[in-house]
Amino acid sequence: MAKPARNTKPAHERQRATAVRQAGVAIGTASVTATESQSQADTARAAIVRVLRSWGIWAIGAKATVAQLNAIIRSDFAALKKGAGAAAKKERLRVSPKSTPAQVNAARKNGSRGLRQRRRPFENWQECFHVSRQVALDSVAEDSKLSWSEKCAVWAEAKTNRCTESRMKVVIGVDAEGLIHALGENYLDAYEVETRKMDDGTTEAFCLVTVGPKGATENIEVVISTAPSGEVYEQMRSVVIVSRNLLSNARKFLTVTEDTETLEQYEIPQVAE
Repeated sequence: MAKPARNTKPAHERQRATAVRQAGVAIGTASVTATESQSQADTARAAIVRVLRSWGIWAIGAKATVAQLNAIIRSDFAALKKGAGAAAKKERLRVSPKSTPAQVNAARKNGSRGLRQRRRPFENWQECFHVSRQVALDSVAEDSKLSWSEKCAVWAEAKTNRCTESRMKVVIGVDAEGLIHALGENYLDAYEVETRKMDDGTTEAFCLVTVGPKGATENIEVVISTAPSGEVYEQMRSVVIVSRNLLSNARKFLTVTEDTETLEQYEIPQVAE
């Protein structure tokens, strides 16, 4: 008697499930040992890209609508978080067998942090897939040369355009240097707002905001006003980009300068001879 045919899932379903399972393990493992090995972090990042690639293949194979793809991604995201937590717990016990229950639990919770930080890129990739399908697929192709940051910029293009074009008024504070500080719609509750009469008879609202790194903060005065959200977004975005580039350049300069000042008797070759 012939055996009944097995209910085999379509290839795009199996591929997606495998990618999600492997990514969960890679992300969770990297959360514990990434500081020990950069290769672990690279493996986790590559696994995430494979998941994105599998979502694209699944959506095409299933002829999925926007809502159907989003439902699958939400389900897979939950599975990734669970898998990452379990893998982090296992890796913690492997690296530190004598870990306390509290330490193991902390590792489990921390296991999906890298994944949670990528929630927005996942959302943006979905929009990119439905707006420019081939662009989204090319960005996660195996032969893609784009860095993670470059991929994120591609996926976020549509959202970034909406942000910069918004004319909705938002509350801001301008300091003595002309720098903008976003105060938020609940600024009256968040800050101690005061007013003063100006020479021209108008009333000016102002408050103090806290700036500076933790442990070295200071309060500065800002004058309160409103501005189009798109304009504020562009200025804030440029600050982040410039700061990031300057920080990278500054770190490189410091490293090179410090290396040149290392006394010969203390030098250690970068590659063991």
